[in-house]
Order: sequence, then structure tokens, then C-alpha cells
Amino acid sequence: MTVTKIMTICASAAVVAVLTSNSGWASDWTGKYTTKDMFGKPMSITLTDGGKAAGGRQGAEQKGTWSDEGHTAVISWDTGWTTTLGKDGSRYMKRFYLGSTNAEPTNSSSAEKVE
Repeated sequence: MTVTKIMTICASAAVVAVLTSNSGWASDWTGKYTTKDMFGKPMSITLTDGGKAAGGRQGAEQKGTWSDEGHTAVISWDTGWTTTLGKDGSRYMKRFYLGSTNAEPTNSSSAEKVE
């Protein structure tokens, strides 16, 4: 095997490792956020390192999973709803979707990372 081929294989492996790693951007999303639900009432969202999500608002608790998708945290709730958290300049924005994020959001509001 030539040196060039070995270097190409190593470079490719490094790119794959970076692209499939859960560190980096994903760790930036972990923590607790305060926001409002679709009715304007206070709500919290907690994202953990293990890809688990928990949400709470008066009278309702939610569980789900989350992933980092292109500088956006996408949360899939066990209720069938999807929430995205993204940065808009220096602030966070939360968007709700019924099902897939391919449609227009049902609701959006600002969010604040508190922990």
C-alpha cells in the first residue's frame, strides 16, 4: 500500500469520526431551558448527554429523545409532537411541530438556557 493511499484512508477515517461523534455541538445543547408552551404558559425542557429529553408544564410532563441536526436540537416527544431549539443570534428559539419538521411550525417562542 502506498503512503498516499494510507494517508487518504486515515483522513477519511478522521472525517467519519468527527461527523459521527456525539461530542461537540451535541454537548452544547445539553442543559435546561425555560420557554412557553403553545398556549403561552411557562414550560421547561431538559436535554441530557444520553439523548433523553424531558419537558414540563403545569399539569403535564413529557418524555422524549433528542438529536443534534445541523446546529439545531430536534426533540421527538412521546406525544407525537416535535420541538426544535435553535440559535437566532445570541438567543434561542423554540418551535413546535405536530409530527415532522417538514411543515410550518404550529407555534414558536423564545427560549432561555438556564443550566
